Amino acid sequence: GKCLYVPTGILIMASPTKSLLHGNDDFIGATISAAAAFNISHISMNSTPISRKYPQFNLIGDETGYFEFEGGYIKPEACIEAQKIVALKNGANIVTNTEVIKIIPPRLRRKDFMIVTSEKIYYSEKVVLTAGSWMPKFIPEAIASNLEVHRQVLYWFEVRNEFNRYSSENFPVFIWQRGEK
Repeated sequence: GKCLYVPTGILIMASPTKSLLHGNDDFIGATISAAAAFNISHISMNSTPISRKYPQFNLIGDETGYFEFEGGYIKPEACIEAQKIVALKNGANIVTNTEVIKIIPPRLRRKDFMIVTSEKIYYSEKVVLTAGSWMPKFIPEAIASNLEVHRQVLYWFEVRNEFNRYSSENFPVFIWQRGEK
C-alpha cells in the first residue's frame, strides 16, 4: 500500500567525447542497443529537442540523448522496509550488524546452506546474496572473475526557485555524461 516507484522517464545525455561511464566508453550506444534488443520503449534525440522539452538543462549543444518513457526512481528506504515486512511475514530471520564470514552450500547429509557469521552459525534452505562489492567473497572464482566494481557518483542539488519545474511530473531522472574522465 505504499508508493515505492515514481515514474518520471529517464534521460541519458552525452557529448561525443569518449569517456568511461558506467564501465563503458559508449554508454548511450550500449543503452540504445539494449533497449532495441529488449523492446524497451525509447527515443533518441539531439540537444535541440532536449532543450525544448527540458530547458532546465544548460546544454553545450552537441549532446545526444536517450529517453526511456517507463523510467523513474524507487524510494530505497521504503523498498527496504517493504521487503523486510514481507520477509518477516514469510518467516524470514533478519540478522543485522553481523559479518558473514562464509556461506557453505548444502552437502550430502545436510540439505541447508550453512552461513558462518562473526556471531554464530545459521542454517537456511535458501540464501539471498546482496553483498555488493563483497560479492566475489561468496561466489566461485569462475563467476567472481567476471564481476567489476565501478564507482557511481550521485549528485544531489537544491532547487531554490521554481520547484515545480523539477517535480517528478515535469523533470526526468537523468544521467549526464560531461567532460572527459
